Amino acid sequence: MAELNVVRIDWQGERVTAEVIRATRWGMDSVMSDCVRTAKQRCPIGHGPRRSGAGLQGSIQMRPTTISGDQLTGYWGSYSVKYARWVEEGTQPHVILPKTKKALFWPGADHPVRMVNHPGTKARPYLVPTAQQLYPSLPFRIRAELEWGVKK
Repeated sequence: MAELNVVRIDWQGERVTAEVIRATRWGMDSVMSDCVRTAKQRCPIGHGPRRSGAGLQGSIQMRPTTISGDQLTGYWGSYSVKYARWVEEGTQPHVILPKTKKALFWPGADHPVRMVNHPGTKARPYLVPTAQQLYPSLPFRIRAELEWGVKK
C-alpha cells in the first residue's frame, strides 16, 4: 500500500473566536480614536460660552468598545454639550422665550426683550463626515491586526 501524504488540521474554535473578537475590538477602538481626533479638527470654532470651540471640541470623546454576548458596541461623539446636535444638523427658525425671568437680555443688547425670533442656523457637520470617511477602514484594520497577531 502506498504511503499517503497527509496534512492534519486542528480547529481551535474558541481560540480563533477570541482572537477575532480581540482584533475587532482593537479595530473599532482604533477607528473611533481616529474619528475623535479628526472630528476635533473639523469641529466648527465659534460655538459655546467663549466662542472658542473649546467646549464643543472638548466634548468629543469615545467610549471603548464593550462586548455583550456576541455583540461589540462602541460609542464616540460629542458628550456633555447639549448644542452639539444643533451645530451638526442645524436648526429651523424658532422663537426663544425666557425660562426663568420675564425677559431676555445679553451683553450688547439695547434692552431686555420678551422673545427673540431666531432665524435658525446652517448645519456645520463634523461628526457624520468623519464617520463616513473613517468607518470604511474598519475591515482593513481588523485584518491587519489579525495578521499582526499571527506574526507575534
